[in-house]
Amino acid sequence: MRLNNLSADVAFRTGVRTFVQMMLLASLATNLLLAFAVATADRTHRETLIPPAINKSFWVDDRGASGEYIEQMGLFLLQLSLNNTPVSAEYNARLLLKYASPSSYGELERAMLTLAKQLKDSNASTVFSVRNVTVSEKTQAVAFGGVLTTYIADKRVSEISKTYLVRFANSAGRAFVSELRETDPKQPFSEQQGSGQ
Repeated sequence: MRLNNLSADVAFRTGVRTFVQMMLLASLATNLLLAFAVATADRTHRETLIPPAINKSFWVDDRGASGEYIEQMGLFLLQLSLNNTPVSAEYNARLLLKYASPSSYGELERAMLTLAKQLKDSNASTVFSVRNVTVSEKTQAVAFGGVLTTYIADKRVSEISKTYLVRFANSAGRAFVSELRETDPKQPFSEQQGSGQ
């Protein structure tokens, strides 16, 4: 009788040990599969940001934005910067700064608010008419060539051909303006030599 009890006890313990071993093996296999899935997962975050007027489809992800997005957002930001009156210039400058990258916020703020003050002090208005657009998806920049017309009161005082560059920086799937300046029409994407707008 004791031999039967001992035999049943050993069989029970062996069965429990085998069950625990099988559960540990299954848990180990599951953890390995999960680690592999995490290691090979595509972590690209794509967020769709909508410009005020949509003319073309576009995309924005962690690595950059499509050429269409760069063109549409660049045009929107350029219009905020250059299509101004003495009354609207400061408001447009503050609106543009909402799209500024943290690293270039101070420089853009200084340039935009200085321009707004100049327009207000001289009672001038400016309008930029775009004639051509060149997009560089590789450098996340767009160059706009056109004519900047300046009015004082109701008289046109100047009409100058200019080219402006808008460059974007990307962070967490969002595109921020990092540079907005006048540029050389022959080499619009060259590095900035001096400051200016």
